Amino acid sequence: MNSRPSQGGFTLVELIVAVVILAVGILGFLGTQTLLVRQGTDADLRTERAAARQSVAERLAAVPYDSILDGSSTVGRFEVTWDVEVLARAKAVRIVTVGPGFRAPAPGQAPTLVPAVADTTHLRISRP
Repeated sequence: MNSRPSQGGFTLVELIVAVVILAVGILGFLGTQTLLVRQGTDADLRTERAAARQSVAERLAAVPYDSILDGSSTVGRFEVTWDVEVLARAKAVRIVTVGPGFRAPAPGQAPTLVPAVADTTHLRISRP
C-alpha cells in the first residue's frame, strides 16, 4: 500500500478560476456603482431645477396680477426666464430653466452630464 500523506492547498487551476470569478464580481459591482452615482446626480439636479422653477412660480403668484411681466432670474445654478401671455381671464406663463443636467442618450448609450439643459414649464395665473 502506498501511504502518501495528503497535501493541503489549492491547485493552480483552482486559484485561476477563483480570481476570474472575483474579477467578474468586482467589475459588476463597479458598473452598478457608476449607475448609482449617475442616478443620484440626476436626482439632485432635478430637485434643484424643480426648486428654482417653484421659487419663480411662487414669486409670480405673490405679485399683483397687473405686475406679472416677462423677466429672468438666477436661482442657484439655474438661469430661469419667463414669458407672459395675456389671455381673456388669465395670464399664461412659460417658465424656462437652463442649467446643468443629463442629455437624453442615443439608443444603447448612457446619458451624459452637460452644463446647459433647458426645461420648460407652463403656468396659468387667473385674474382675481
